[in-house]
Amino acid sequence: MDLGGDGEVIYFHDRPIAEGTVTSEFLGRGGIQLERYRMDGTTFYEVLLKEFPARAQPVKVGPFAGAMTWADPEANGVRTHNVYWADGTFNYALIADRSASSLLTLARVVACR
Repeated sequence: MDLGGDGEVIYFHDRPIAEGTVTSEFLGRGGIQLERYRMDGTTFYEVLLKEFPARAQPVKVGPFAGAMTWADPEANGVRTHNVYWADGTFNYALIADRSASSLLTLARVVACR
C-alpha cells in the first residue's frame, strides 16, 4: 500500500532476519513493520476511514487521529492488525500479528517518542 511520498520501512524482531524471508513469514514469526512516508497532502488514515468504514476504525494515536484495520489473511494464515496515523509531516503505518489493543499501545509509544 502506498502511503505517499518518499519513505522508509523499518523491521523489528528479537532475532536476526534470514535472507529471503518474505514479509508474511516475518510477521508470522512475531516481527513488527513500521513505515513512514513524507505526506503528499493526503492522510492515508482518512482515506481508509472514508473508503472502508466497516473495516477501518478511528483511533487516537497519542495526540494524532488515526485508523486501525485488520488485514486480509496471507496465504500462510497470518492476519495482521495495522495502525495508520499522520503527524502533519509523515504518514505512518505500524503492522504486526498482534492483538488490536497491544498494537495500538505500541503505535502510541512510537507516536509519543
